[in-house]
Amino acid sequence: MTRPQADVATSLLRIDHIALRVVDPDGLSAFLCDHLGMQRGETADDLSVLGSPGAGTMFLISQAEVPSDPGALERVVLRVSDLERALSLLPDKLDVQHPEPGLAVFEGPEGLGLGLTSVLGGGVDYDIDHVVLRAMNPDETTIALAELGFVPAGGALHVADKQIRIRSGMRSAGGPELLSHIGVLVESVDAVADQALRGGLAPDRLTLPPNRLGIYVRGPERIRVEYAEGASMS
Repeated sequence: MTRPQADVATSLLRIDHIALRVVDPDGLSAFLCDHLGMQRGETADDLSVLGSPGAGTMFLISQAEVPSDPGALERVVLRVSDLERALSLLPDKLDVQHPEPGLAVFEGPEGLGLGLTSVLGGGVDYDIDHVVLRAMNPDETTIALAELGFVPAGGALHVADKQIRIRSGMRSAGGPELLSHIGVLVESVDAVADQALRGGLAPDRLTLPPNRLGIYVRGPERIRVEYAEGASMS
């Protein structure tokens, strides 16, 4: 596949949302609200919108007909200022691991990998800090996502204060996956679409509420990125 050559990094404003497909959206929503500081926003087009008050990045949760494989999504890590307090709000019997200082990881409903990381003065509690994706070829996936506008630095891909981290791992054989897409806000959807076309990609145009235009670009290893202009969908 020929990849886009133009640099769109300057057009990416921030990661707006992480979109998930689950069999029981209400169950996952309840877990996020009861234990991880989320609140429900307006629901549109059969999507549950959840986020911490004042956070820059949300979860969009849609209904899946059958259970989804974790696929590319290894973990979503939320930032908190007081890790011990945040851990005390988790269910008592939850298996929580501490792979490194200041980081706690665990599994939420439907196999959703979650984590909490201690960030002093790092903004809003329970905002998304970083997303960990698994890929068969991490180096190639990192390069491809960089060419789609994510900024490589320090072993991760950055958009504003958020990170995408790529880890080596096995993927599903093509069935439905937990991660629907990663949504980012851009200065110009048309500029991104033009670049994708020049690179041999076929972006899918879509209409987003309220009456905004966006595109989907299918990146490496079936990772989809949604680009939209303007304000968040909160």
